Amino acid sequence: MKLTEAQYKDMSQCLGKNINKDTDFELLSLELQKDMHDMIESLRGLITINKALIKDNQELFDQNEFLLNEIKSENMPSKDRILN
Repeated sequence: MKLTEAQYKDMSQCLGKNINKDTDFELLSLELQKDMHDMIESLRGLITINKALIKDNQELFDQNEFLLNEIKSENMPSKDRILN
């Protein structure tokens, strides 16, 4: 593959790898595939963590809502107090 020095430099910057005229592009392709696979696995792990955090947050929200309703009901006058 014939590339200019500027193209090699651009590719190196974009891919975060040292690319030059001696680069084995088949090996580079395999390395990039592995990197992509690793990133996908990391993203799957982050998605799992985020789902757990969302569930925890929903439980906390539900608890807070319950407590808020309890506080509101304690502050409301009872029927007996209103009638007397």
